[in-house]
Amino acid sequence: MNKSFWLDVSSNNYKIPHGSRLEGLTNKLKGYLGSTDPTLRDEVAYPILSMWIERGLYDVHKLRELIGDMKANLTDRLGENYTDTVFLRSFSILILMEIIEYDNKQEVLKRAELEWLLDDVLSYFEKERDLRGYVPDKGWAHAIAHTADLFGALAGNRHIGRKGLERIVSAIADKVSVASGHTYLAAEDERLAYAVIRALRCGLIENVFFEKWLNPFAMHHGDDWVEHLSSATGASTYVNVKGFLRSLYFQILLSNNPPADADEYASMIKETIYNMDAVYYKLP
Repeated sequence: MNKSFWLDVSSNNYKIPHGSRLEGLTNKLKGYLGSTDPTLRDEVAYPILSMWIERGLYDVHKLRELIGDMKANLTDRLGENYTDTVFLRSFSILILMEIIEYDNKQEVLKRAELEWLLDDVLSYFEKERDLRGYVPDKGWAHAIAHTADLFGALAGNRHIGRKGLERIVSAIADKVSVASGHTYLAAEDERLAYAVIRALRCGLIENVFFEKWLNPFAMHHGDDWVEHLSSATGASTYVNVKGFLRSLYFQILLSNNPPADADEYASMIKETIYNMDAVYYKLP
């Protein structure tokens, strides 16, 4: 099967070609998720698998097999940085996201399955070191943005509950605040913020928790942010945190579907942003 075969599938409304079997095609597509060819990965494997999941071509047993395969991919050379292994992990995350969005509508997975998946994704997110967005000649890696999308899907799932939502938003805060030396440049802040918005929409996260969640952003390990701007790592962390908070603030204010208590959330975020940079706001 060459690239034109798959592009024909896409152009033919993602129908399975006559004489082909879903299982065999799926196995081929799973292999393309880690390809360094952005056409095979972004335009073939992901959209075709996504559409077949959305259309219900996989029964619950096949979905569980697919979840198992994608979860295994998340640990494949996890911890490497600036290598091509990121593509398999990152695009496996997207397939998991599509499965969860399907389950959000069809309710086919069990609570324990969702809890185990959340555990594995949180572990992956903490350990992922390749934070690149767009990779020249190879296309999008975007592991952080893709995981944000999966977190958003999980936040909308009936099985996750308050503790699960708190774990999701706490993991996002930790990743944004970590001194990685990498500056997010490709809308990762917006997608992470949107995952938090989806968690807040559930109405299960208490305002007291949210306020405590916000407080550490105002300083960097107990120091004023200005004390860390002279280092490249400190400066990139500052940019990541402030960008994320601003994205969250404006999404809450401008969203067509804001969470309940949006005004109170926005007020708390505004105060945190103020505390990060109070010296500038006090200038005459």
